[in-house]
Amino acid sequence: MFGFRSNRAAPAEAYSGNEGYKHVERLFRSSRSIDIITPYIGIQYAKMLYGLAGSGKRIRLIISKGQDSNSVAIGYLGPRVRSNIGYSLASAASFMAFVLLYIVNMPYEALILLLLFLLFTFLALRRAPRNRNIYVRYAPGFVHEKIYIGDSEAITGSANLTYSGMHKNTEYLEVIRDSNRIDALERHFNTLWNGSSNI
Repeated sequence: MFGFRSNRAAPAEAYSGNEGYKHVERLFRSSRSIDIITPYIGIQYAKMLYGLAGSGKRIRLIISKGQDSNSVAIGYLGPRVRSNIGYSLASAASFMAFVLLYIVNMPYEALILLLLFLLFTFLALRRAPRNRNIYVRYAPGFVHEKIYIGDSEAITGSANLTYSGMHKNTEYLEVIRDSNRIDALERHFNTLWNGSSNI
């Protein structure tokens, strides 16, 4: 894991209410490495994690397989193959037409096709999938744990990584800053991660 953990034991902070997002999102913002176990993830948090991964954070997420409510979020977070074949074909066709018009001495028409070639090439590259430092696995069986581990703190409790779990429901959270307990949670996460399957 990234970051440094002090060996000092720190008391845990308990929280009960419908604003768990304040604690969890603070952990996300302050950590370079984030490990998450949750049965459910909402699209709002999938987008947040995708953005955080794009800013250089390393994120690992373990969720439960076969949950219909996860399908939209997983479609967003999972291996993203965005179709750019249309732009690629248009780029190749405009380049061939440019060469042909240049050979038959039609410079103005050739210039227009050269510009089209550059435009289609740009669009094809822009739609290429971006490599993000986020990894998602399905737990073996149904995982019901909710654990969020950052660089210097961890959060356990009842809140799923969904809008309702973080903003609406009354949930219990425990914010842990004791390095020994965080290390134990990280070992537990790694054991579950190694036994989980890629999406």
